[in-house]
Amino acid sequence: MQFVRAAQAAAKTPKADSARSGFYSDEARNALLARLLSGVDVSSDDAVFQKLSEVTLDGVAYHELGHVKDLQRFIPIYAHIPAHFIEGFRARLSPSAIRDRTELRAESYSLAHSPEPHGVILNNLLRLEADSVKTRYIDYLLYYMPMQQADYSPYISVAGRILEFSLEYLEKESGGKVSPAETAERLSRMTPRELSQIGEAMLRDEGMK
Repeated sequence: MQFVRAAQAAAKTPKADSARSGFYSDEARNALLARLLSGVDVSSDDAVFQKLSEVTLDGVAYHELGHVKDLQRFIPIYAHIPAHFIEGFRARLSPSAIRDRTELRAESYSLAHSPEPHGVILNNLLRLEADSVKTRYIDYLLYYMPMQQADYSPYISVAGRILEFSLEYLEKESGGKVSPAETAERLSRMTPRELSQIGEAMLRDEGMK
């Protein structure tokens, strides 16, 4: 229930904590949580837990659906040989790069199609929180990717790229400079449709719709 307590506090004081380096800041996290919990009785543990659970499950569901949609571009192999060559060339024939790009497309699909895109942004922002890297992913790294460096996860790499792309998108739309530290907080003020458009732009960059 620790995260529920943090969410409840964030909804009441969305700018309570000081910013950390890079994209992550407690202010941005709290602003996204406040946006997600608007209309929710934040004094109720059950209501907060239910909302955050729904948001998380929606994000995961659309991420996995993104993998299904992506796979359709590559199978059957004999009918999509050019697509395989292009993908290999763009990833410089690196298996890990191909995996990262696959995860990026799936998460971009989630951002584009999830009914709660602010939750997708929040989930990726939390992956970049410095203190969470090892505590949240060390079991995954040791179990699933024992040959990888202990501070690396494709999901952390994808989270960084999503925030970077969002920063570039905001700069293009506003015509001004946007710092990494203010990116997520600006995203929290966007409508769900506006956030979905960022995901759609990322998919177009990757050759998906």
